[in-house]
Amino acid sequence: MDAAALEEKCALFMAVTGSTVEQAKQFLEMSLSDVDRAVELFFSTGAGSGSAGGAARTDGDAALAAEVAAREEDGVRAPIAIKRDTLYDDDDGRRGDLEARRLIEEQERADEAFTRFGALPAAGTSGRASRSAKRFRDGVAGEDGGALESLFLPPRDLLFQAPDLDSARERALAENKWLLVNIQSASEFASHRLNRDTWSDPTVKEAVRAGFLLVQHYDTTEPGRKFSDWYGVGALPCVAVVDPLTGTKVFAREGQFLDPQTLLDALLPFMDAPPVDGQPEAQGQGREEEECEEEEEEEEEEECEEEPQAGDPGAVVVAVNLADGTRAKRRFAGSSKLGQIFTWCRSRVPEARGRKFKLVSRISGVLGDKSKTLEEAQVGGQALMMVWL
Repeated sequence: MDAAALEEKCALFMAVTGSTVEQAKQFLEMSLSDVDRAVELFFSTGAGSGSAGGAARTDGDAALAAEVAAREEDGVRAPIAIKRDTLYDDDDGRRGDLEARRLIEEQERADEAFTRFGALPAAGTSGRASRSAKRFRDGVAGEDGGALESLFLPPRDLLFQAPDLDSARERALAENKWLLVNIQSASEFASHRLNRDTWSDPTVKEAVRAGFLLVQHYDTTEPGRKFSDWYGVGALPCVAVVDPLTGTKVFAREGQFLDPQTLLDALLPFMDAPPVDGQPEAQGQGREEEECEEEEEEEEEEECEEEPQAGDPGAVVVAVNLADGTRAKRRFAGSSKLGQIFTWCRSRVPEARGRKFKLVSRISGVLGDKSKTLEEAQVGGQALMMVWL
């Protein structure tokens, strides 16, 4: 600090406390040039009781009393002697407040140092620690982040940023990859070990890029909560493999850290068999293809049944994520055949009239038996997915 700034702060300190220059410099030095803190420290330590300002005020009062006493010949009695005393000494209270503040600041610094690795701030800590934890949960490193913090960052080079799980499934299906889901908890150190030790492993990175689409969410986010509710996740962190075609969870490990070798061993069967086999079907399946095409031709000629009225107790509502990227919803009679939904999808997507597709339910998987009623197939209230074959 330059001399001019120090002189200005000393003058301000002396104006408030009535102290000497030496005292002003001393307390400013102890408070790292913070005038407010220096003033508070000055009064909390009782240094003001013996200051020069206090002596000057006492001398002025004595002079005034002497002047009044000199007028006693006018018949005016001498004034009552001035006494100065402390009515209520709150030095102990001030010291207690300072100590409490110091402890809180130390706790904040400790929390902030740890929350950079994702731990939740302890109860009673300030918003600064909470904001630090939020920065980590959102996967954003602070500008002042160090090398240690970077060890626990999410694997951004592997992650697919999806707004929801349905979008991730559609992308995984389009790329013919398994959907690899990692649900993390900021309060579980095993989650951060996955980031530091497993997802950063070069062999794991290569395997994930080859056959999987990785998404990672915290349990406090909406996608994380939905996944935990849908698939009954009981402990975190959770690493799961989901079939993008049917939405079935085919592998899961919960509540434990998976080292790179353990994870690779678990994922090996999925690397050899993609979720959708794009190779030509084996010989002998030709007749089945012809039968399937004949069924589709018959269904093309079938018309959609009339849509039930709103409020019809026998109606069911079905939503479909269509193959053209749009989403449609319609009411059907519960007694209608499943083939009615296929016919309706063809009316919504003209390309489907000459191309085969499947309808997939998140609960029951591929809907293959078109002779079932909608009530039997239990598709009411579901969001189905239309997938090209």
